Amino acid sequence: MKRLGSFLYTDSKIVYRRQERVYERVTDPNGYLFAGGTYPTKIKQDDLPPWYISGYFRRCQGWINTKGVVDLVYRPSKFSNHMTKDDFLFISYKYKIVPADSILDYSGFDYYVWGGNIITFLQGVEKNSEYDIEPIRARIREKAEWLKETFPDDYKLEVGDWIMNFLNGKGDSQDE
Repeated sequence: MKRLGSFLYTDSKIVYRRQERVYERVTDPNGYLFAGGTYPTKIKQDDLPPWYISGYFRRCQGWINTKGVVDLVYRPSKFSNHMTKDDFLFISYKYKIVPADSILDYSGFDYYVWGGNIITFLQGVEKNSEYDIEPIRARIREKAEWLKETFPDDYKLEVGDWIMNFLNGKGDSQDE
């Protein structure tokens, strides 16, 4: 197995072309991934172990590590009628995450995921890390209850069986 030095790998990276004033998606012609969504590697998707779960990160298809998580902070958004679309899950592989006066409200995190990636990431953490996700699951359950009370019609559309199975501790039920 190749040595993995990043917690996140993407299949492409986004580069700003100053002269043309456009953003361009850059991929490696050999299919190599970009560490942290930026740095070219000699690693391919097949080289990643199963604890790297797929998702959409930094505007690219990517894979993030669910093993060795040290701390998580879930920040729900109650400004819309969506279950997790505007929520954030802050991830640290090294330090405790602490509140901060910044646009993201926290410091000490390595990455964050949002939207549907939150549930998928937590399922991976539950399976691959020794981190107790129950407090996060409880906060997501509170968000689901809020959505049910505030936007009952949208709740029916937004909260599927796989989310309810996750919230009730029934594991990875999206594939079942």
